[in-house]
Amino acid sequence: MKYICGFFIAIFIVGGNADPSFAQWVQTNGPYGAHVMSLAISDSNLFAGTEGAGIFRSTNGGASWTAVNTGLTGSNIHAFAVSGTKIFAGSWDLGMVFLSNNNGSSWQAASTGLPGFAITSLTVMGTSLLAGTVDGGVYRSTDDGTSWLAADSGLDYDASVVNALGKAGDNLFAGTANAGIFLSTNEGISWSPANGGLIPDDLGYVTYNFTTFAANGGNIFAGSQHGLFISTDNGDSWTQVNTGLTNQNITSLAVSGANTYAATEGGGVFVSTDNGTSWRAVNSGLINLDVKTLVINGTNLFAGTYGGGVFLSTNGGEGWNAVNYGLIGLSVSAFASSDGKLFAGSNGAGVFLSINNGATWNSMNTGITNPYVGAFAISGTCIFAGTSGGIFFSSNDGINWSPANKSTDSGLPDGLASLAITAFAVADTSIFAGTYDDCVYRSTDTGSSWKLCGYAIIYPVISALGINGSHIFVGNPYGIYVSSDIGATWDQIIAFGPSQPHYYTALHAFAFIGSNVFVGKDDGLYMATDNGTSWRGLYGLAGSAVRTFQVNGTDLFAGTSLGVLVSNDTGRSWKSVNAEMADSNIISLQISGDYMLAGTAGGAVWRRPLSEVTGVKTSMISSPTQFSLGQNYPNPFNPTTTITFSVPTHSLVSLKVFDILGREVATVLSEQLPAGNYSRQWSAQHMPSGVYFYRLHAGSFTETKKLVLLK
Repeated sequence: MKYICGFFIAIFIVGGNADPSFAQWVQTNGPYGAHVMSLAISDSNLFAGTEGAGIFRSTNGGASWTAVNTGLTGSNIHAFAVSGTKIFAGSWDLGMVFLSNNNGSSWQAASTGLPGFAITSLTVMGTSLLAGTVDGGVYRSTDDGTSWLAADSGLDYDASVVNALGKAGDNLFAGTANAGIFLSTNEGISWSPANGGLIPDDLGYVTYNFTTFAANGGNIFAGSQHGLFISTDNGDSWTQVNTGLTNQNITSLAVSGANTYAATEGGGVFVSTDNGTSWRAVNSGLINLDVKTLVINGTNLFAGTYGGGVFLSTNGGEGWNAVNYGLIGLSVSAFASSDGKLFAGSNGAGVFLSINNGATWNSMNTGITNPYVGAFAISGTCIFAGTSGGIFFSSNDGINWSPANKSTDSGLPDGLASLAITAFAVADTSIFAGTYDDCVYRSTDTGSSWKLCGYAIIYPVISALGINGSHIFVGNPYGIYVSSDIGATWDQIIAFGPSQPHYYTALHAFAFIGSNVFVGKDDGLYMATDNGTSWRGLYGLAGSAVRTFQVNGTDLFAGTSLGVLVSNDTGRSWKSVNAEMADSNIISLQISGDYMLAGTAGGAVWRRPLSEVTGVKTSMISSPTQFSLGQNYPNPFNPTTTITFSVPTHSLVSLKVFDILGREVATVLSEQLPAGNYSRQWSAQHMPSGVYFYRLHAGSFTETKKLVLLK
């Protein structure tokens, strides 16, 4: 076993293109979908607020969508409110409110007086526009957002995180994360607790984390992350009504006649026809069960999902269809290509198929019950899709899918269905599947059964698999293993140990040119010769998260947090080939026919003629010329986010995270770094939702930015 030493080869990147007169990327016609956080109806217009892609509008009941972001500087829209012809949108990432007077064609800031805290909810009551915020309580405007004042009289400090605002007659309710429910009878000027029947924890906090309200006649429903409550006395007392709710993490409520609908995080939609006494799931056709928002327009019930876009039911939720044409906000995490058929796996919308090299796409999800697809494998006439909940296979080009999760290991009663599949590799008749927390499995019968074969691998979180000749490579954040006997035994050939300056950065991908092995990690490119015998340390693209590779002859393509780059000298020098690509955060690459396709984090798929990006001459440029700190992505995030920064000279660099009170909660980095562009991940798995700040200090340079954790 070898440890990567501190040896670093400075590799440089050149911007530009093979021929700027025609070289460019074009966003393809799909796949469609988005992380939809809010929906609103205004006359015949339907609005969708997304995480990362701004606002979309449909004028035909969701049949098609158009981005309407002119004047909108925030991209994460978690709330809407409609007052006559005025539409208000609340930005989570900027903590601002935007106003449109022309059905969304343009927007203007309406935020004077707001403190910049994330906007969670908006509502109009009488002459008042009210905004719920993270860490700022409630704010009120009486002039359509021209100016705002805090409306927190009666809201104590523990009520500073207001997740929801709801109306019932003349009563206004605020749902908080840690202090229960508050009631106002004067448009938010003053508040009083309304927690009758809600049981506090041992410290006296009402920590149900209320997220949504709805009124149905004299009944007021309050949804929380711990179930659903009803009040029949204007909030004086509350009773839990969870019978039949197999998922009690409530995200949104909607009412239509005698029907009350509850959206959940991971359980889809439930309906009650008896004022909440009992509930039943109504999810037929709803492939994404992480439903963030509901809205009703006549007989149309719309559901906004996290990653899967918008779904429509015209029969009270008994059946759903995706209505996403033109809704571009999807993260495409995997590709596979075979016999002219190109498959794309998405983070929330399942599998898509293109038969014209990505020009157009069709959803292919019949039989798939988990829409988070992160890996593909093709073996013979079968294609396998790895999801966050096991493996599915199709033998008819994706027309139908079936689970392929049977395991011969007794410790998995549900087989691989309980595991997140992160990577595949195929060697002759063997298919290898890497998992998030249970090492590597192998199938020798085309996926009919799987057997654990990675006992010697110390850390069970597998992030990459690769095959080069008779060598099978496995990667995780702690090292790289290789097997030359089809997985029977494994040897650790590299350990990313504590002595390394880039210890425990995520490993994403392998690529091979001859006996050269290339490894993409969050801190750059690593390279070895002789199938891993001789390692050359951090070899290039320092500080750029290298997530995916494609090889075309002697050209090596890397999909990174800085876009698509190409090298034709085995990684020693690189050239950026990103012209016209609006989203350069690349997570997957695929060559299909005469095209290179790039899957992005939130911008769906882009493609470019392969002839424009092959054979280009690569060369070197200098390091960064100034210190800089980039905005984290994604933002908001849960639970992991990436922070980028640039260092022009060798420096002692520290990167720390602080809570809203200025208390240090994490040290992401504290070490000497050479000049370069860098990225680091911060996991907030054990931190509560809220606003945090991250600060970069290097030499005399200091900069602080805001990030938002949303669980």
